[in-house]
Amino acid sequence: MHPAWRAAVALAVSCVALTGGAAPAAELRLELREGWAIQSSAKVTPGGEAVSRPGFATSGWHRATVPTTVVSALVADGTFPDPYHGMNLRTFPGTSYEVGTNFSNVPMPADSPFAVPWWYRTEFTLPEEAAGGTLWLRLDGVNFRFDAWLNGKKIADAAKTAGAFRAHEINVTGVARPGANVLAVLVSAPTPGDLAITFVDWNPMPPDKLMGLYRPVTLSASGPVALRHPQVVTKRKTPAALPSRARSGAARRAPPSRRTSASRRASRARSCSVRPISRSSRSRSRGCGGRPSTGSPPSTTSIWSS
Repeated sequence: MHPAWRAAVALAVSCVALTGGAAPAAELRLELREGWAIQSSAKVTPGGEAVSRPGFATSGWHRATVPTTVVSALVADGTFPDPYHGMNLRTFPGTSYEVGTNFSNVPMPADSPFAVPWWYRTEFTLPEEAAGGTLWLRLDGVNFRFDAWLNGKKIADAAKTAGAFRAHEINVTGVARPGANVLAVLVSAPTPGDLAITFVDWNPMPPDKLMGLYRPVTLSASGPVALRHPQVVTKRKTPAALPSRARSGAARRAPPSRRTSASRRASRARSCSVRPISRSSRSRSRGCGGRPSTGSPPSTTSIWSS
């Protein structure tokens, strides 16, 4: 077994030993799909510490199921009509850009309701077996940047979470707890120049620029050690990396005196395959491959050996 593979196996065995095998907490995986509420930050005065507390009032918020973008949730709850029917999309607020424009590269209108961040809030219950485990909150896809609070404590900052194609895994041990929990995520849309999800002119972009939690959000537990995305990289020395003496020795051709008789015969055969010989000289001294040879120029009766 390659040394790198032996190291990976040893690390995996160590992880199992440290966790004591398959502990009950390590089997926990909770997808936070139902029970979300979303609202524009322009309509919410308190900050994340208050929004992520139990009992925070969300009357007037829009109900949602995650994953979803903001506009998708507003279509699902009937706030906006079906954007795929007729010219309905052009009736959405914030869709004042010229038809055919790549909205991905255009700033949002100042009066767009999506020019400000939007809140995503959910309450969930962790079972008792989560106690004692290492708890991980995973957001598989957020467009584009976000802040997050869990039970009144900030666990993620927008300055470090930009990127629509990133998966975020946050250690929330000691913050999440068995029983009732509240998660609040404040999501901001991408701006021109951000490496985000873009559309084309024949598939118009919605006015929120796909802002939101567009991939699943899960909470899981592990033992004290977790192994993520293992990778084994092997390297081999190329001729350029070998010492100069080894390179010259490998490239040096063996001297003629060390060639085998077979190689000498093969060399003569290649030479004879293109040498003309004369019929009149067949009785002379034998040459290449046992055929008679002559040093005289080919005559009109010469043939080519095969």
